[in-house]
Amino acid sequence: MNNGKLSAHDFMMYPLRPGGPTVAEAVERLRHQVAHKEFSDVIDDAGYQYVDLVLQGGGILGIALVGYIYVLEQAGLRFLSLAGSSAGAINTLLIAALGPPVAAKSEAMLKHLANLDAREFLDGRFFARGASLALARGAGKLSVVSQLSLALPGLLKHYGLHPGKRFLGWVDEILRSENVDTAAKLRARMGTCPPGLRARTGREERSFECRIPGRLAIVTVDVVTKTKFVFPEMSALIFDDPDEVSPSTFVRASMSIPWFFHPSRTRGRRDEAQRALWVELAGYQGELPDHHLFVDGGIVSNFPINIFHRPDVVPFAPTLGVRLGIERHATNTSSFSRFTKATVDAARQALDFDFLFRNPDYQHLIGTVETEGFNWLNFELGPQEKLGLFARGVEAAVEFLTSFDWGKYKEVRFSLAEADRRSRGI
Repeated sequence: MNNGKLSAHDFMMYPLRPGGPTVAEAVERLRHQVAHKEFSDVIDDAGYQYVDLVLQGGGILGIALVGYIYVLEQAGLRFLSLAGSSAGAINTLLIAALGPPVAAKSEAMLKHLANLDAREFLDGRFFARGASLALARGAGKLSVVSQLSLALPGLLKHYGLHPGKRFLGWVDEILRSENVDTAAKLRARMGTCPPGLRARTGREERSFECRIPGRLAIVTVDVVTKTKFVFPEMSALIFDDPDEVSPSTFVRASMSIPWFFHPSRTRGRRDEAQRALWVELAGYQGELPDHHLFVDGGIVSNFPINIFHRPDVVPFAPTLGVRLGIERHATNTSSFSRFTKATVDAARQALDFDFLFRNPDYQHLIGTVETEGFNWLNFELGPQEKLGLFARGVEAAVEFLTSFDWGKYKEVRFSLAEADRRSRGI
């Protein structure tokens, strides 16, 4: 560490556990272990294997996802379709933006995140910043209440403490530097086909369709129409020219933690042509509003692992998922604040838990990063905590890749696909 700044070397030399191997040592060992292991039936001339990737939201803990992604890339995996909510959406966009599908992205992601001071994103007035930090620090009730009372007028007016403009500007700057500052440019980058992309010999090669460009799915919620929104595929519902919209708009909507950040507001489109489109894309048949308010996608789906799901086929490429923490456990509801938190958490996770319960085959595809001891709202995350989170992500990915069995998973999916076809009389 130089002058308090983290370098890539600092992350590589950090031990996974006290007295254990460093990140670099663990990754080098893994590369030898999985050098000839199959993870997908979509490959290219360079020998990379391609998968879909879904990232869970986790507030400030997103650097753990970068550690996980780093290991996947070092093991020779690259990404086709990408999805995420909240902090997962931020990392999802960075993967899509920081190079074509054949390129590794995690080291570039680390450069943007390693020394980021997340406090800069708390761009509300003085009292709003104080209230946010008091909440994140777990300050005493008196301190939190006094700070919130001073910030209350702004909270009531804007439905959040912070405008989120600095976050939006930070993402915009990255996208401009990569020349992907419109949805059309980003789609073109994702559409850069790797040389020799194909199905592995032995699969039904004639039925394989090039998956480039893959889908980008950034999840948010429009509270006005009560709609789970997926950008960019639903952009035409609210934007006059969806191709010219900056993708930063998508993640700004998805990261709008309720009451922390202002909801992302857009103008409504109320012409008759839009009415049919709303029915088609969102199943919405009510009156079209004059505006929309988007909040954190994690409110309805913090881990949108179902977004690429097709029960009737054996996939050419698996949909890998990364979770931050083990979240399904008995919750303390002994006080009003704890009951409120438990209620919000249940709303965020119930649909995702239900999908995983009904589709247990997905347990083969999901790695979980242990985040106990880390606060997802800690905007004051220090260097040691960043190093620790990155290492936790590395450790989880090493464990997942070591145990993942692509052949066994395809057998499970074949049985499920056959059962699905029989149930539909096909």
